[in-house]
Amino acid sequence: MKQRGFWTYICFIAWIAGVFLLYTPILTLIAYSFFSDGSHGFGGQFNFDAYRDLVENRDLVTALLTSIKVGVASASISLVLGAFAAITLQRLSRKKPSSFAKISSNDFLCKTANFVVSALTLLPLLLPEIVFGLGLLVWFVLLKISLGSFSLTLAHVTFSVSYVFLTVSSRMRLIDLSIEDAARDLGATSIQILSAVYLPILAPAMVAGWVMAFALSFDDFLISFFTAGPDTITLPLALYSSIKFGVSPSIFAVSTLVFGVSFLSATLLARLMGGVSKSQPL
Repeated sequence: MKQRGFWTYICFIAWIAGVFLLYTPILTLIAYSFFSDGSHGFGGQFNFDAYRDLVENRDLVTALLTSIKVGVASASISLVLGAFAAITLQRLSRKKPSSFAKISSNDFLCKTANFVVSALTLLPLLLPEIVFGLGLLVWFVLLKISLGSFSLTLAHVTFSVSYVFLTVSSRMRLIDLSIEDAARDLGATSIQILSAVYLPILAPAMVAGWVMAFALSFDDFLISFFTAGPDTITLPLALYSSIKFGVSPSIFAVSTLVFGVSFLSATLLARLMGGVSKSQPL
């Protein structure tokens, strides 16, 4: 018992040290945003000078709005594609064989399609971002798609849809598909089953997937660097460009705002994922 208590204290101290190393730089940025003296230094009085500079910095504000628009668009498209893919593939993978001892050819084709589509959907999670971004750039050039907000949104959808697919699939596995048969026995159509049975059950997972997709799109740098184009600047690209000429107080302010939004998103995501993981099979 004493040895177990000793290792518990060691793990707790290691956790405290890890949290300190992780959040100290972020807390330093927040402190600079409220105590900046206007010359990139740490002032002695509480002020909002950094936030006033941010409001006057039209480039950063425009980049922030661009990141929000692209994030909302890509997350919404990813939600539709990822959620419906997860529902369809999970239903096909858990479909009962049509014969007693052997799987029919249709069942084999369904399982093969399920495996291929799942693998292709999850592939962007394993590819290095620089390779993925370069491949998207080449593809856009071959298709003669001009680089801008449209190409950037498409690029973000390609990797965001994987996270939505994983989130919704994990919830879909907990659903007893016999409720679909029960709904059909009661006269429900396919559209009614989707809207009245699956979507309400999957709603927390879908919201969690959307939040995750938005956060990943908002924070992305490498893929945006290759696919954004010269006239479309997201916040990560704007921050990267601005620090080449020195760190201004407005950067501290926008970093604090982004951290606040990210913290709220992480809290909401943890809440939703916690509810999904504790749910009992239906």
